[in-house]
Amino acid sequence: MAIEFKVTHRLGAAEALKRLREQADGRGVSVEPDKTRPSDPHAGEVEHGTPMGSVRVRFAITETEIDVEVIKKPTFAPAGLMRAEMEKRLGDLLS
Repeated sequence: MAIEFKVTHRLGAAEALKRLREQADGRGVSVEPDKTRPSDPHAGEVEHGTPMGSVRVRFAITETEIDVEVIKKPTFAPAGLMRAEMEKRLGDLLS
């Protein structure tokens, strides 16, 4: 099951990307270019370890929303729970 969702924001693309990068840096996580859109400065990929295993997320930020696609998740992690948690965290970060 693919996990894809959008989170709306009012920050503009540059500020949303800045906040996302700051959050990742604070957790020791690197934001890499999106291999499918290498020339888009507002698109990228993040991989982060969890107690259940690694999660890799691809994102694209526009002026009013962030599109998120989970491209790797732990096998036994419930997709609905992961989506809800990521939506909440991104919503808090971008509010």
